[in-house]
Amino acid sequence: MTKRDINKPNKFDNKLIKEHLNQDISFTSGDHKLRSIDDITLNNKSDSDALLSSSFILGLNDEGLENTQQLNVDFSDFTNHTFFNSAIVNTNVAFDKVLNNYPFDGSRANIITFLENLTGFERYIFDNFPRNIGYLNFSGSFSSSITIKDYANSKKLNLQELGSGYNVLDPRDNKSFTIETQIYVPEIETFDHQVIFQKLSGSDRGISLMLSKSTDQTSGTIMFAVTSGTQELFTSATLEKGKFNHIAAMLDRENENHQVKFYVNSELFSTSSGVNIGQIDFTTSDITLCTGTTHTFSGSIDYEPRLTFSGALDELRVWHATRSIDNLTRFSTRNVFANNDLKLYLRFNEPQQTDKPNIVIDHSGYGLHGTLQLDSNYRMDTLGPDGLAVSASLRNTSSLTSPLVNENSLFSPVLFNTHQDVKAFNTNILTTASNYDDQNPNLITRLFPQHYFEEGAIFDKQEETSNLFLNTLDTLDKKLGTAQILASFLYVIAKGLDELKIFVDQFQNILTVNLDDFDNAPNALIDKIGEFYGLTFSTFFEDATFRQIFFNENITVSDDYINMTLLEIRDVLWKRIFSSLPDILKSKGTMHAIKSFIRAVGINPDHNFRIREYGGATISEIKDIRLPKSEVSTLLDMSASSGNSRGNIVSPFLTASRMNINNYLEAHHINTGSFNSKDVLRGSTHGGLLTSQSFTIEQIIKIAPTAQQTQSISRVAITGSDISLTDFAMNLVAFSSSIATTSSSLKLFIKPLTAAEADQSDRAILMLTGVNVFSNQKWNVAYGKENISDVSSSYFLYAAQNKNTDVDMIYSASVNMRNTGSTGFNVFSMLDADINASGSFLIFGSASAGNDEASTMRLLISGTNLSSDYEGSNFANFTGKIGHIRFWTKALTKKEFKEHTLNFKSIGVNTPRNMSFNTASTERLILDASTDQANLRTNADGEINIFDFTQNDFHLTGTGFSANDAVIKNEEFKYSILSPFFDENQNVDKVQIRSFTQKENILFHNVDAAPISEVTINEFTTYDPRFSIDFSIIEALNEDIIKIMSSLDSFNNDIGDVNNLFDFEYKNLHELRRLYFKRLTDNVNMKSFFDFFIWFDQNMSNFIKKLIPARTNFKGINFVIESHILERPKFNYNYYNIYLDEKVRNHSGADEIIQRLE
Repeated sequence: MTKRDINKPNKFDNKLIKEHLNQDISFTSGDHKLRSIDDITLNNKSDSDALLSSSFILGLNDEGLENTQQLNVDFSDFTNHTFFNSAIVNTNVAFDKVLNNYPFDGSRANIITFLENLTGFERYIFDNFPRNIGYLNFSGSFSSSITIKDYANSKKLNLQELGSGYNVLDPRDNKSFTIETQIYVPEIETFDHQVIFQKLSGSDRGISLMLSKSTDQTSGTIMFAVTSGTQELFTSATLEKGKFNHIAAMLDRENENHQVKFYVNSELFSTSSGVNIGQIDFTTSDITLCTGTTHTFSGSIDYEPRLTFSGALDELRVWHATRSIDNLTRFSTRNVFANNDLKLYLRFNEPQQTDKPNIVIDHSGYGLHGTLQLDSNYRMDTLGPDGLAVSASLRNTSSLTSPLVNENSLFSPVLFNTHQDVKAFNTNILTTASNYDDQNPNLITRLFPQHYFEEGAIFDKQEETSNLFLNTLDTLDKKLGTAQILASFLYVIAKGLDELKIFVDQFQNILTVNLDDFDNAPNALIDKIGEFYGLTFSTFFEDATFRQIFFNENITVSDDYINMTLLEIRDVLWKRIFSSLPDILKSKGTMHAIKSFIRAVGINPDHNFRIREYGGATISEIKDIRLPKSEVSTLLDMSASSGNSRGNIVSPFLTASRMNINNYLEAHHINTGSFNSKDVLRGSTHGGLLTSQSFTIEQIIKIAPTAQQTQSISRVAITGSDISLTDFAMNLVAFSSSIATTSSSLKLFIKPLTAAEADQSDRAILMLTGVNVFSNQKWNVAYGKENISDVSSSYFLYAAQNKNTDVDMIYSASVNMRNTGSTGFNVFSMLDADINASGSFLIFGSASAGNDEASTMRLLISGTNLSSDYEGSNFANFTGKIGHIRFWTKALTKKEFKEHTLNFKSIGVNTPRNMSFNTASTERLILDASTDQANLRTNADGEINIFDFTQNDFHLTGTGFSANDAVIKNEEFKYSILSPFFDENQNVDKVQIRSFTQKENILFHNVDAAPISEVTINEFTTYDPRFSIDFSIIEALNEDIIKIMSSLDSFNNDIGDVNNLFDFEYKNLHELRRLYFKRLTDNVNMKSFFDFFIWFDQNMSNFIKKLIPARTNFKGINFVIESHILERPKFNYNYYNIYLDEKVRNHSGADEIIQRLE
């Protein structure tokens, strides 16, 4: 039996699974003790046998349905599952099971067994039970600490003493010992030694983990000491303050000479010298956390803790074993479960509460529950400085981020029935249940003769109206009368009938498979339903490990926690395929069917691989062929702010002095006085202003129809000592149709000159009418300046919409303006301490605008003599979405702007060879803030940085947003790219349009005018039955390269240039290749891509073959190794010397080669 057979979900052989599981957790022969604490976590082989015998949760039972949890029923509605039983009784039994039977200190096998013994409604209650994950703050000012009696089951959860038991933390027989925890030390001076963990008998026998006194506010020293009389082991490590550090202090007794080792963040920091420490006689001593007594070691030096610990702890674990680096790494950010070597396990997940506020629960299974202690001056309910009880304040986790980022909250229900969230949840369910019971005619106590209950009440001397069911959390502890006992017996029968009826009601959905949450076929039967319809589904994850399939661990590269197991993901994929089957089968035999199937499993068919239909033109030529694509990108939501003050993002000052000189491609530097024609912005004439020559500002916007009727999309602003806030030199404003005199419009207000001219030549307005940007659709908008001469410039405004990978029309307007006025100056080309101190900058979103403090008014905000046409020029609010912001030191042409509209990822220009990256000269992309970044949320102050992908470090700064809000949101883009496969014969369009009658269509589609009477030879098409799906690591690279081209015209010219006829390579392509690869910083991950190809081939190929017509020659799914488009081989012509003199041509071949190389 192969590994693939072992891992087939719903087809598992239990014996093989047990072998697989046992290998994963490293059982040894004999007593089946875990060799390494890998924490799958079954305590022993008997646990695994019980778990794997018939686990429907793990998908190991292939015998059908056995529990109502497996049915897709909406258990929030009592009408779906409670028919004869009392809804109140159902609710109280469910709460009782969770509160009193949940194995909070059990193994994972215990928890799975508990879950499998719940009914569907009880599992619904458990899944929605209040949960809490946190850590424990310790305050030196309150002298807070924890004391634990070291004998098994020393306390119940109500802190009642149970008497003495056997000692737990007693590493006899040369057992190793490990203390593992997450520790936070604040960025303050450590005034004296502070104990973290201590178990000590006298002063020289025991174990201590403590912080050393330190004056450093950025780092501190943590020490670990083990002593047994005169024998001692000691080591220390350095901790970074102000963050959680995962530490493991380990006493390693696996060799004759014992050692102590210190691990910090899963890396070995220090190791002591070796000595046999012998037995440590401290069995009767208590365990103390964050406080302790003097420990004598290191040459009779007394380490006396004079302060209790100030900081935070999370996940304190004590093991009677060593821990491997792999296990330290794996479980440093996720919870573990009880097993034989785990002796003490404090998760610190107890919630803030008033009842039993000083309990600290042990999850190891040994019952070493601790007691939170405070200084005698404080009671547990004493109010602290934050207004909370001191005990509750110590559990306040709002100040720090929990270090266990992968902790599963499912295993941390709040088990205190007096907690406010539990009581509120219980009250809400009981209220609904009571109303339902009042209206339920089939309640079993109503179907039973009432006189039995009345006689029972009389016998017990109870009122006849005595309640026959439980309605509070603590009622189960009360003595039941005769009537209640009879009712309880009836409820047991009713519960069984209800469970049976749920199954009967769901038979009508047995063949219904859709993406709805309820009322469809159970997931456990989907493969059976597929067989019924003649379909065989792939298992998708044949080579996955046990942990990946069942325990949603080790799935991502970084081993992050996800809320679904691979088994659940597989079921979702099967349901998605079922839901898409009508469309797939209807279009069977077409490209659409194949793409629909690939989309059904969550893969975008327009990326990562090429679905190729062979054929095409008989004669190849390089021309613009577009490939449709779709992708989920992002936009920044400016409407996500709260209150009247909306968020905005601001660019740095647009000056060359802010550029990262280390990233320049050329060797020129700012203000050196020596620069070429492309480096004029670096000179001192214009102060390094990036706006002194041509420039363009691009953005993509999306505004809802319900948004404010006037929207300022973006502004070019200036500031100085004479302007209280900011003033605008350019303001792009959108007006809805209810405001504009004609229709929805865009207006670009322009006023770069500081002094008002009588002829109004200092200002201009560009207006585009019919541009309905309030349609809740994405619009590309660009504006800027093109320098015509030293005297004048042309200002322009473009707008266009990508409609299903096509552009119907480009709206445009332009105007010429003088660069200088009779007085004042141009803020785009000159600095001034009073008005334009640092150059202009960009503002997107809402911003405050200032008034000029001087008597002479200047720009759009503070300008005088502005006519009514300029109404709205000082508007500064925006409530839509915006993204893909770019700033160029060139004026984009309409052709370039059109390509950027067709492909939102394109940075293509007409001559890409002239466009470099990371430089401060003209014809350059200076800023590219696409919002496709890792950080999508604001911080606690409502701030966010928008990353600049040009490597120029022109990152935008966002402020004024809601705190901790996901303001960058997903947005689907449908676009098209220039095909990088122009060398390949491909036949995508079966219907080919040869001509149009309308001029705009002829120009747009680059075809002939109608009518035409014959087809040219290069338009003849060959139809080829071959079909393949090709994976190529170069495809993504080609698509990125093609983004720097606005068309293939320049590429065609570079290849067809007659000057290249006798060269070894295409020189222009070589230069373009050099410029492009200068911009890449990381290597391509070949292995991950190849692994994905193997997975796709194994799981998708068989189904795809069924969708292809029999006459099609399917060449399979192939991994292609090829050159990228800039790595183009060139045919070498050797007749270059035919025009030379005969004497020159008579050189030997070797001389010719040498000469050519010279």
